[in-house]
Amino acid sequence: MEVVDKMKVNKIWIISKKLHPKTVDTIIKSQPLFWPSSLLFIFCIFVMTDFGYSSSKSDMLKTLTPHATINLNGGTALESNLAISSDNTIESGVSVTNGGNLTLNDSTIVKTAPAGSKAGAPLYPNQAPDTPGQSGPPGGPPPGSQAGVDPGAGGGDGSGDIGSKSSGVYAGSKGNAILSNITIDTNLEEGKGLCAVGKGSSITMIKGAIATAGRSSHGVYATRGGAVSLKDVSITTKGEHSSTIATDGEGEIIVEGGTYTALGKYSAGIYSTKDISIFDATFKSEADNVAVMEWASKITLTNTSLWSGKKGAVMVHQTMSMDVPSGTEYKMTGGAIKAEEGPIFYVTNTTATIDLKNVQLSGASGTLLKAIKGDWGTDISWAKPTQGGTVTFVADEQTLPGDIVIDEYSSITATLKNKSKLKGAINANNKGKEMNLMLDASSIWDVTADSYLNALILSGGVSGDSVSNIIGNGHTVYYNKNASSSALGGKTYNLAKGGKLQPK
Repeated sequence: MEVVDKMKVNKIWIISKKLHPKTVDTIIKSQPLFWPSSLLFIFCIFVMTDFGYSSSKSDMLKTLTPHATINLNGGTALESNLAISSDNTIESGVSVTNGGNLTLNDSTIVKTAPAGSKAGAPLYPNQAPDTPGQSGPPGGPPPGSQAGVDPGAGGGDGSGDIGSKSSGVYAGSKGNAILSNITIDTNLEEGKGLCAVGKGSSITMIKGAIATAGRSSHGVYATRGGAVSLKDVSITTKGEHSSTIATDGEGEIIVEGGTYTALGKYSAGIYSTKDISIFDATFKSEADNVAVMEWASKITLTNTSLWSGKKGAVMVHQTMSMDVPSGTEYKMTGGAIKAEEGPIFYVTNTTATIDLKNVQLSGASGTLLKAIKGDWGTDISWAKPTQGGTVTFVADEQTLPGDIVIDEYSSITATLKNKSKLKGAINANNKGKEMNLMLDASSIWDVTADSYLNALILSGGVSGDSVSNIIGNGHTVYYNKNASSSALGGKTYNLAKGGKLQPK
């Protein structure tokens, strides 16, 4: 094996497998990156020789060895069965930087506030929170802002000191960490579970659990080009402004499986300003929206369940007044969304595309989609949007419960196709700037109150003086004859179960 013959294995890495220092950090530099097959080959050599672990010592691997922080500044390291603990203000529990590559298995990481200080105390008392959230206290910085942080600090990759001193695991300056069967607990302000900062920096976690308790302490945080991947991980956050997973600016997160619960105020299950993809997972937010989006972000969900206890389920908004990227994309296939209060979808001060296919929807408020110029929280005095919501809403094989609410600053184009069904009113107060509905021949609108449309585009259902796929229930639907299907001809039609479709 040519790769193995050329490899120079650092003695610190070899020794650390047998004797873990309890008071001194393991600092490893200038080790080459080698292939997983080479790791397996070396491991087998140590096991089969006197230099490795004998079978009689295999039970030692089941006992966690107390260990101080790991700071991998370049090079490659493999560690297992450690109980890592940090309570200082100068480093995270595990830090991988300068192109380092760390694999950590079957271990625990605890990051707390310094001894003698109040739990959850800030490490950066003069710095505004760097973490996003739906809303913040009056007079505070816009959610997601990086006030007080030098965006260029840390080098050309855009990484700075965000989370480098307070996280469970931090990856920056193109550092990469692979974690397997890890438990992470943090209890301090800005104590993120996983934090990936800068282009080329990444963290992968397979199985395990993350718990955070402090303010601005996301379970997972990716920013400035950092990336995080999770598989079968459980995350619980308790503090304010502490989403279970969050991107800020440029960042990417991929999730497969697992359960994610946010308990604190202004804390979402999912907070996206860039790209988040989720498969077969469950997200809950007790006190806020379960999913929040801003900037030009994208959330893609497959067979995933979302539940929110307050303020509605999915909120798409723009907090910044400056010229920043906008136009979000929310796409969901399968799974479910449940909102215990507020609308299922709420869009304000931005442009959004919402695409649903075969998703189970439930909203106690009776509002499916709300697009208005309004505060993006219920208690935020400084939230002053300059525009309403502009929404493209597509339902495919979809049952849609609830009303579509729109104001004079907002526009919605809704498309129902492939046997979709909407039960609710549309623009019932007749205030919408522009409200368009496209209904294919296989889909149905079950009207619950008088409704007002700008354009009504029908691809079927018109026969004689009646429209079969709009169930009127005694209500009247008004449409603009100059913007609607030519097949309607500006005429008045009877609707199923009573009611009229007539030009306004």
